Amino acid sequence: MSRLSIFSPPIEDPGPPVVLPFLLAVGRRNTALTLHRATDPHQPSEGCAVHRARALNANRTCRFCQHPEVEPIELADPQYGRGNLPIPGTASLVGFRCHRCRSEWPN
Repeated sequence: MSRLSIFSPPIEDPGPPVVLPFLLAVGRRNTALTLHRATDPHQPSEGCAVHRARALNANRTCRFCQHPEVEPIELADPQYGRGNLPIPGTASLVGFRCHRCRSEWPN
């Protein structure tokens, strides 16, 4: 694994270069590129993807009428890729909705 070194001395006090920890660059819509630490608990990681997949699998059918058409309910907070388009599966999963009986239940 390599380290990325970035040199940006402060204007008031030029000093030796500072080595920053590796950061994930995530673009946000209508804003400049924002940087998030790879260890940020609010950002998706491998464990979150596994929990999301398990939740989707466990809620394939409606809890009330057993209908197989269930839609996940997500918040409007997905991560955005380089093309400023939302990355599928990165929005917060908060619940599920049945297409037949219109029931909703939390994740």
